[in-house]
Amino acid sequence: MFTYEEKKYLLSLLKKEKRRSFFKKTPEINERLIEKIAQMIRNEEVNRD
Repeated sequence: MFTYEEKKYLLSLLKKEKRRSFFKKTPEINERLIEKIAQMIRNEEVNRD
């Protein structure tokens, strides 16, 4: 499993890829991964408190 920092980094890379390919359609898996990793980060932040 990835650490919290690794998840944040992956999320930033995926979002950067999405912005970079503004005129090209990004693969559907890109959107799914962004949502899943964002959810994992939110869960981890909630559980830390």
